[in-house]
Amino acid sequence: MTIRILLVEDDQDIGARLKEGLASFGFVVEHVEDGEHALSFALQEEFDAIVLDLGLPGLSGIEVLRRLRRTGAATPVLILTARSSASTPIVCSNGCATLARRARWAC
Repeated sequence: MTIRILLVEDDQDIGARLKEGLASFGFVVEHVEDGEHALSFALQEEFDAIVLDLGLPGLSGIEVLRRLRRTGAATPVLILTARSSASTPIVCSNGCATLARRARWAC
């Protein structure tokens, strides 16, 4: 069974590393770099999970999640962020997502 993941990350280097890492575990990954494309892909195609950055150009990750949930879509969402705000987990949990802080990359 193929597991499809929508990866939404505007930083090309981080996106490429995440895509490569996920693909190494056998996931099929579609990578988009902004909120508008993320919402469009999430609504038009079937994904088993979405990995979503909060700080996106256009629509923010939070807004993508809100709009997605308003349609009734229940695709699991993992939030990636470098934000340290205490309110971020609360906002995300109300949108039914899991929050993961972005780790520093060792190059």
